[in-house]
Amino acid sequence: MSTLPQPIRVDVDMWICMRNDAVTPKASIQRVHTPDGDRYLLYKWDVDPAKRVLRGMHDSLEKANALVRFDPAQNATQNTTPPGPPAAPPAAPPAAPRPSLTESELKDLAAMRGAGALIKR
Repeated sequence: MSTLPQPIRVDVDMWICMRNDAVTPKASIQRVHTPDGDRYLLYKWDVDPAKRVLRGMHDSLEKANALVRFDPAQNATQNTTPPGPPAAPPAAPPAAPRPSLTESELKDLAAMRGAGALIKR
């Protein structure tokens, strides 16, 4: 039994083959009916159908799927773990404490509040 992932059936005559990328297919397989029996056309996958490339015609779905390879590892010693989130910027220094109001400033503030002099913005 093959250890390759099974093709995913898209419709009656089409399958997609997934390999390294869990989102983007590696290949598609299209079944065509001929007088000699069914044939399976193996295409290199691309989102744009005009860029898909025919890679071969095979007698069985299993044979076509077996020819779809995994991408080679980029670098065996390279860490393949995705990077984490960026480090948070350093915290701003705390603001200096505000000096308390003098007695005359407190009286002026109370007079403004009482007179409705404060304007809402």
